[in-house]
Amino acid sequence: MTISREEIHKITAALMKQLMQGWTQEELQGEVKNKILDQRNHAKTVEEYMNLLVTNVAYVSEENRALQQMFETILTDKAIPTSVSLESSMYEAKFRIKENLKQVVPPYVQRFSSFQDPIERIRNMELTYGSVLIANRMKTHFLLAFANKENNETSSLFFAAEPAHAAESLHQVSGVFASMALDGLTLGE
Repeated sequence: MTISREEIHKITAALMKQLMQGWTQEELQGEVKNKILDQRNHAKTVEEYMNLLVTNVAYVSEENRALQQMFETILTDKAIPTSVSLESSMYEAKFRIKENLKQVVPPYVQRFSSFQDPIERIRNMELTYGSVLIANRMKTHFLLAFANKENNETSSLFFAAEPAHAAESLHQVSGVFASMALDGLTLGE
């Protein structure tokens, strides 16, 4: 039996909603706000802050990509990893990203260079950083729940879907939920 793209999307959204029970918009916004304010306070100049921010955008974006690839690999292999194995893979991915960060930052600098106004550029980078940071938290939570033995029956449903479709569904759902969580976020100047 094959599950359609629409069906796997509905299942992913329902599971994500269930996993997020107890998370509040205030909590998620507070997490983002604290991280951004820490970065602002760490930087001595606007230029230094923009460099720090774009580096962090690159880091969380690459982490997001790694989480996506992990999920697609799990689905392609049709094998649910242990939680320990998955956590180890996540740690290794973070380590590799940190090692290669200088090489991955330039495309992100280019992406945000279209914003001529520094305030607009900063605001865009802050919102991107916050949204991807929360999406990563959601994906990580989802993947760890997916690997939990108690959830094997539900997790197995994903093997009936096209791996790329299921992975894309997780990406879309986490992105939408992260955007909704950050709706109305104010960071001040």
